Amino acid sequence: MADLSDVRAALSEPVVLVPAGTTLVGRTTSSTPQHLVIEGSYVGSIELAPNSRLVIAESADVQAEQLKASTILLLGRFEGHIDAEAVEVGPRAKARGSIRYATSFACQPGARLSAGVEGPEDGDA
Repeated sequence: MADLSDVRAALSEPVVLVPAGTTLVGRTTSSTPQHLVIEGSYVGSIELAPNSRLVIAESADVQAEQLKASTILLLGRFEGHIDAEAVEVGPRAKARGSIRYATSFACQPGARLSAGVEGPEDGDA
């Protein structure tokens, strides 16, 4: 069984789930922490284990009924629902749908959001 340092080392090296120029349709889940990057097109849902990070690169186009990870960095195009502890939206990102975060949300100038954003209720943070 891996110890915590092994998990942290694995998380420091991202894995490209969908390379640029590729389209993946389906449902992705993990029971162990991951650091995944989407560079191409993805249609479906992604639910990652706690302590996971998901990056939607600038070149990505994601349509997801659900994206769930501890941290989500949105740099490309997204349509659907995001549920995360922390969400960061980059300056060239385009998002439609809904974003729910538990601890932090950051949106850089230039981002285009047509999304409902819901944070923690009073006393939850």
